[in-house]
Amino acid sequence: MALSVDELLLVWRDAERVLNDLPASAPERPRILRQVARLRRYHARITTATAPTNSRLLSSTHDAITDTRRLLGEARSRVDPAFGPMSALDEVVPDLTE
Repeated sequence: MALSVDELLLVWRDAERVLNDLPASAPERPRILRQVARLRRYHARITTATAPTNSRLLSSTHDAITDTRRLLGEARSRVDPAFGPMSALDEVVPDLTE
């Protein structure tokens, strides 16, 4: 399974932007906050030279990216129903589960 640090950064930053756009009362907000923290931790672990990258870490990171993309789609459709479940990021960065 390939995992791009750039992809991780894109999804992490996208999640932070969505947090800025969501109202404080949005039900997805707490879950997105957790995902942002999760992606931040994975990024630190993957990019730290002292921590070896193993298949379990890569798999967990990939799962976090997939979960975050789904959650962001839900949040965006709540804020702007015309946006739909797919973000511009999803159109640019392919899903690696295929």
